[in-house]
Amino acid sequence: METQKFKGMNIALWIAQAILAVIFLLAGYAKVTTSMDMLVEKMPWAGDFPTLARVVGVLEMIGSVGLLVPALLRIPLVTAFAALGIFLIMILAFLFHLTRGEFEVIPINLLFAAVSGFVAWGRFKKVPITARG
Repeated sequence: METQKFKGMNIALWIAQAILAVIFLLAGYAKVTTSMDMLVEKMPWAGDFPTLARVVGVLEMIGSVGLLVPALLRIPLVTAFAALGIFLIMILAFLFHLTRGEFEVIPINLLFAAVSGFVAWGRFKKVPITARG
């Protein structure tokens, strides 16, 4: 049975989605609500690009909601595209930090890119979210 064949993969994808959703909701919320002075203490680049920091925060929160809510409501493709969006944010963050010589944050960018890429691949190809019915 096709459903049983990918049951473990589906569970792994749900776990990855939940972890990413929590992390990106919290990270995005911090970027949006923390005073710029406090944000710059934790993320020096935000001082050079304050608007970018806020925009990225909003995108991270939207992505985090997109990782779970559409899947729970059984809306096809939205979760896969949300994971793809998080993947792109992380690849762009990797390139951004690389060009600025901020090498200490690059491993976390690559880790989250890998996990979100796994979710995107899994939800597009292996165990897509299907509509109820």
